[in-house]
Amino acid sequence: MSDLTDLVLKVDHLTKTFHAKTKLSKKGEITAVNNVSFTLSRGQSIGIVGESGSGKSTTARIIVGLEQPTAGSVSVCGRERTWSSVSSAERRRRGREVQMVFQDPYSSLDPRQSAEDAVAEMVMLHFDLTRDECRTRTNQLLEQVGLSEIQGRLLPRALSGGQRQRVAIARALAARPKVLVLDEALAALDVSVQAQVLNLLNDIRENSDIAYVLITHNLAVARQVADDLLVMYHGEIIESGPTPRILDHPEHPYTQRLRAAVPGTGWDPGKLGLAPSES
Repeated sequence: MSDLTDLVLKVDHLTKTFHAKTKLSKKGEITAVNNVSFTLSRGQSIGIVGESGSGKSTTARIIVGLEQPTAGSVSVCGRERTWSSVSSAERRRRGREVQMVFQDPYSSLDPRQSAEDAVAEMVMLHFDLTRDECRTRTNQLLEQVGLSEIQGRLLPRALSGGQRQRVAIARALAARPKVLVLDEALAALDVSVQAQVLNLLNDIRENSDIAYVLITHNLAVARQVADDLLVMYHGEIIESGPTPRILDHPEHPYTQRLRAAVPGTGWDPGKLGLAPSES
């Protein structure tokens, strides 16, 4: 772990409780995230894995500010992320620090906007640039994610799934974030396209100091992207450590069952014999 000067994200005793009466909770409360803590340094990538309903996506949504924690805190670059009573300019600054790429790129893009317009919109939102400067920056971002000028002029429906996800990544990078949260960002892509986007993500990290929080159900993806791994079950971290150790020599019985379910490619929660939590 790097020293404190490199720390970009600190998640401290994070807890999120939802109020909903279910068969699992007669009190009407479901704890989706329970006392989760971890840190992330500049240029580091951490993976959060677990079955569906384990709380990993809720954790991601809290980190980017889409959900508020019931308890605990999230700090970015030493500043706690609280969203109440802050100006729109401050919200924009905080939004610039942490960006998110979602699973379905088509739903996260405006179907009426070309790829270059979608990226340019984010550039202009976060930075005071002239039209020419914005165009230059937009072209740089499209080139960075492997899209041509011709592809940049296309609407989302004319792009492939992998190309749309590249646009989504370019939009996120337009803010020059410290942390990029990838919430199942490769799950909707076929294997060959996944490999291309994985290579892209690794290239971006090698050429910058951006840090990744990778939310995934796929162990193979986690192995290629994440330096360290957190395994979540029913909202809690039940094992953590360097990715090779967790995947090759898991210590917790639950992690062992995840690893054994579909060796080398990920897992199918239906094969685990474990009931998913309702988070």
